[in-house]
Amino acid sequence: GRADTLTRLWELTNTRFIFGASDPNFLKSLSAQLDCGQNRFRVQTAFDLVPKPGVSQATRLDQVTVATNATGEFALIEFTGALPRAKLFTNWLTSTNDAEVLNLLTNAIFKPHDTVIVSAALPPPSGPGTSSGTASFLSYEPKRIRLEATAVAPSVLLLNDKHSPNWNVTVDGQPAPLLRCNYLMRGVQVPSGKHVIEFRYQPPITGLYITSATLVLGLGLLGFVLCSRQQATAPAEPQNLPPVK
Repeated sequence: GRADTLTRLWELTNTRFIFGASDPNFLKSLSAQLDCGQNRFRVQTAFDLVPKPGVSQATRLDQVTVATNATGEFALIEFTGALPRAKLFTNWLTSTNDAEVLNLLTNAIFKPHDTVIVSAALPPPSGPGTSSGTASFLSYEPKRIRLEATAVAPSVLLLNDKHSPNWNVTVDGQPAPLLRCNYLMRGVQVPSGKHVIEFRYQPPITGLYITSATLVLGLGLLGFVLCSRQQATAPAEPQNLPPVK
């Protein structure tokens, strides 16, 4: 049903925190509508909205601040069923059929915390495996992401960031194939052991050359137009006429 699909999409997109009311009835409603009654929403921090110091009565949002309070009216709510931002999997399924992948991702029998779907022809896992190891971020920048992974067996590292062919990936400094995981996320295969994985965004260099050439051509045309206008508006030089007698 629709609630099952919403639950699954919430799990896959790594959306872990939302703001809402701390009222237990609100959590029950969230669970019933978005989590099929699994009760994976919990209050992480309760708080009240109060006037900032020196403001007697807040009339604008910029005059309001947050005060944590165990009985606060509002709360930072955690969805404990969300996938981590990065996770190692010793179990994976492969399919290059996007329609099949989407159907499987939203199927109730699929367990996204146990298995990742890879849109590539990978060899099957070596064994079922119950523990996949750990993955943690060393640094996170818009065009460069570094992680440290300790895999107990050959694994697929899922990075819950959108896939693009302009991303390159290395494992311990060696280039590795970039995988498309769970339909639109990034991933890479890693052998057992401890490794450093780096994702870098590198757009095609031909596009960079075209952009640079276009910029240079545009500047050249602009300079030509400006010079032409200056010559057209410059006063004419006086001509040497014979003296008047």
